[in-house]
Amino acid sequence: MPYKIDEVNGYLGLLHCIVAFAAGWPERGSITESKAGNALLKYVLPVVSSAPLETWTIVCTTAGGDGVAVFSVTGSTSGAQASATAGVHYDNGIVTFKITGPALYNAQLGDQYQFTFAQGAMAAGSVAWNIDRYVNQYTSTAEVIMHGIGSGSEEIYIGLKALEDNPLDIHNLVCNGFTGYNSGQIWEEQPGAIPYYGYGAAASAYYQPPSIAFADSPIEGRLYLAGNSRRIQGCLFFESYSAPFYLGYFLPFMTPSSWAYPLMIGGGMGGKDNGANPMRYSDPDYGNSAWFAPLCVDYNAVEQVYGSGSLKILNPGLSWEGIANYRNLIGADNAAIAITGGTYPGFTWPYAQRHFEMVLTNIDGSYLLMPIYIFGPHTDNGGECVGAQCYGVPEGCFAITGSNNNQENTFTYNGDLYVVVRSASYTEVDDYMAMRLDT
Repeated sequence: MPYKIDEVNGYLGLLHCIVAFAAGWPERGSITESKAGNALLKYVLPVVSSAPLETWTIVCTTAGGDGVAVFSVTGSTSGAQASATAGVHYDNGIVTFKITGPALYNAQLGDQYQFTFAQGAMAAGSVAWNIDRYVNQYTSTAEVIMHGIGSGSEEIYIGLKALEDNPLDIHNLVCNGFTGYNSGQIWEEQPGAIPYYGYGAAASAYYQPPSIAFADSPIEGRLYLAGNSRRIQGCLFFESYSAPFYLGYFLPFMTPSSWAYPLMIGGGMGGKDNGANPMRYSDPDYGNSAWFAPLCVDYNAVEQVYGSGSLKILNPGLSWEGIANYRNLIGADNAAIAITGGTYPGFTWPYAQRHFEMVLTNIDGSYLLMPIYIFGPHTDNGGECVGAQCYGVPEGCFAITGSNNNQENTFTYNGDLYVVVRSASYTEVDDYMAMRLDT
């Protein structure tokens, strides 16, 4: 399975990196440096899918730091381009990057950086996604809609949209899934979209799609991406926070004739105050949790449980269901909380039961990987779960103990590379997942 590990700068850089990877745009190889100064070349991405597969050379022609140092920019195919200034995002319509560095960095005359664009991993694997809409790139109104081809003839639609609230320092990417694409419809009203009403006091504000929480430039994070023609998944690590996401098909325990469009949209928080306000990545609200261990608090209305939260499943009837493990205000954990009519929402196992304190590493120091089961709505009979259908499992994702473990650990199991992901800022042993990268 194609994968990518890279640094991203701000939430708009994150969006562009996801798009470029999924669509199979050219990818940068390693950066070769020949320098006396301590400036760094970072956040290198193609601007367009047609960026040539060429070598770029960036050379310091005026020494200095932020706003002072100047660099020539030359492509082996594209030729000489406009000069770049340190500390300023560079974009010549082919490639974008930034010369930056530690505090009080200083570039020296003749400092040189080289990198080569090669074919993107998704394109090389013939699993690249098709972009139906990508508008307002690198602005606070950026949005994208794209579709994967699945087994070859399918159309699996997902979307991402910038959400910015500068007074609250919120810079997130809203995630969504669709059953089709209509070029004449706005992003929020695409066919089959998760209802997205913005934020406010009305009951409809409970319905919020999952989000990927990040921050604005110059905050940077490390991004792990993996995908195929069925789904795009990843995790962003920054500061002490993890922001995992899963967009596309999961593996349902039904035949295609029974469940033709098993779409899953997982990210982070839905909305604060029962969906009435957007959340910053650092918000301690229980709704700010990862899709594999989606938490909610004392919700007792259908709108609150099904609408808010970090995991949504499009059921066989093409209706969106919210999956929400329950945690009350004093920290006790249960599979779910009853909502209107005595029905409980779906949940994820083993995270709903939260007994990872009994799961340790194996004798040889390796980790036990457990499937993540997604269950649908159910009723309760004296503490016994009744009628909960197991919908299926996400592809390439496994429950893992946090015992003797940390976020962004990597390990190999049966020849496959995994990275350890944490649920937002939670640090209990029950809050970790392993994401497979290379198959």
